Amino acid sequence: MSGFDTAQVVSTGFAAVSACAALGTVWLSRSQSRVAREAFDADTQPLLTDVPRGVYLEQADWHEASGEITQRTHDKAEIDVGVFGNARGEPIASGTVPVRNVGNGCARIGVVTFLLADYSQAAGCVDNPVLPSGEMTYVRLQASPEDDGVRVAESIAMEYRDFAVVLDYADAASRPTGAVRLDVANGQYPRITGRHWGDSSAELR
Repeated sequence: MSGFDTAQVVSTGFAAVSACAALGTVWLSRSQSRVAREAFDADTQPLLTDVPRGVYLEQADWHEASGEITQRTHDKAEIDVGVFGNARGEPIASGTVPVRNVGNGCARIGVVTFLLADYSQAAGCVDNPVLPSGEMTYVRLQASPEDDGVRVAESIAMEYRDFAVVLDYADAASRPTGAVRLDVANGQYPRITGRHWGDSSAELR
């Protein structure tokens, strides 16, 4: 092999090594960028769950049978089910469940669904659809006799059937983050008996 041929081989080998080094640098850069992005997302993602008793307490006026008004401590974590009358005197069957954001980022709550064990379901609503980290809000199902979802609402509020509430939510940039399902044992003192998280509400129903 002549000196010229040897120089060509060395040059070709050097070019190949340089190309591999460049590809390795690009791969490392992309890998570091991906890791940094995942770390950033973890630090800014919301996470919805139930509200524990004894954390959010407030003083509320209480009307005694005697007509006196006293103050009692109200736990905002209480799940409320029952029937009340609206301004037209119509009965409204209602179920209200408190939820909180324990993640590091703001949550944007989307679809709210109340679900019975027989898979009957009704659309609910949320008091505050934009929920900052560390704060709580309420999801509700309220229906009069003429409203859609009244059968589910009456099953919850009047028959005290067990139910679940499922919420889809996104992060502050409106990127879908996941869903949570809270199972409720109904009765005189409704309580959360199960918590489930998933990528979407469809897999939790």
